[in-house]
Amino acid sequence: LNDKIMADELRKIKPSEEEAVRDSLQRHFPSIRVDKLKASPAIKDNENFMGIITKLDIKGYDREKGEDVQMSLIMKTMPDSAERRATFNVDAAFINEAAFYSRVLPTLQQYADLKFAPCLQARPDLILLRHLGQDGYIPVERTEGLDLQHCELVLREL
Repeated sequence: LNDKIMADELRKIKPSEEEAVRDSLQRHFPSIRVDKLKASPAIKDNENFMGIITKLDIKGYDREKGEDVQMSLIMKTMPDSAERRATFNVDAAFINEAAFYSRVLPTLQQYADLKFAPCLQARPDLILLRHLGQDGYIPVERTEGLDLQHCELVLREL
């Protein structure tokens, strides 16, 4: 990875988060050279009290395939405010979510075809997932709820 490009583009995130992203990309996509990485808010301000949700747009080049690549990731991190983390028990929630992605889900997927966003890294302070928006999925406006068609789909999957 080009350290200068990474440092320039990841200005908005902490050095430890930048390192986690870089390590995950190298581990999961060793043939990809990252040329550009743009960090932006994934949700509206104050929409998630449990953490900071960041969208990472990545442009690069796959050296094995000889072609340009684009991908998006979602990075979930804890809020900086210790008071906020304590009020909402964020530390425990992150530990549980990281354990789910790193231990529980892989075990469940051995026995059932469960559809979850691929997780590139799950640790107690950071979770890095593939952004399903690049596959056409869009989040529902939570104040509107689900329409009948989507409710039926949910019930069929249960």
